[in-house]
Amino acid sequence: MSAHSKKVKSPTIIYRSKEMEHTVEQAAKIAQQDVPVMIYGATGTGKELFARLIHDNSNRSQKPFIAVNCAAIPENLIESMMFGTEKGAYTGSEKKKGYIEMAEGGTLFLDELNSLSIDMQPKLLRYLQDKSYWRLGGDREHHSNVRVVAAVNESPALLIKEERLREDLFIVSVWVLSQFQNLKIEKKISHYLLIISSKNTKLLLIITSQALPKVLKACLKPFIGMVMFAC
Repeated sequence: MSAHSKKVKSPTIIYRSKEMEHTVEQAAKIAQQDVPVMIYGATGTGKELFARLIHDNSNRSQKPFIAVNCAAIPENLIESMMFGTEKGAYTGSEKKKGYIEMAEGGTLFLDELNSLSIDMQPKLLRYLQDKSYWRLGGDREHHSNVRVVAAVNESPALLIKEERLREDLFIVSVWVLSQFQNLKIEKKISHYLLIISSKNTKLLLIITSQALPKVLKACLKPFIGMVMFAC
């Protein structure tokens, strides 16, 4: 049984198959690109482990790794906890750093992004586009250098169709969309690296053969230059 490739810095990811070994190595390569990442997989498939792997194999590895479960934060608190607050923003509020500021220079992992309200998503989108944000109650714009790795446990195509995930948030930058096997149960599965390019966007997907039809349906807008490689 292999824990991980010797060339890859990784948390404890247990697997036997060459397919999973290749997936680990691909995630490590993508870590070097310093771009936003989205991981898609069912609950219990080790999404946070892969987020940590991406952080550990990036040039941000010596900076903070902040993990946040979006589903665990009340909707009325998510903005202040994400972007921070200024004193007097609301009754009893004090000046406080948000997760983005806490993760400065490092990686912010947003688990269960599909739990983030549709009203909050444009503010996250703005940050991904120009690295700017406003503290709750603040009177000036702030900038921060943080890589965002997000995870969803439902099909992005379904989330977009049901208007629970903004399409522009999905395609704003380079995303890695992964559906991993359950790390507790070893199965032999095929993986593909799917590269979809448009004028301003490159989408890299590490997916299983079972997930391929769902991924293709997720591409709601036409892209130019689709290339698929068997991994």
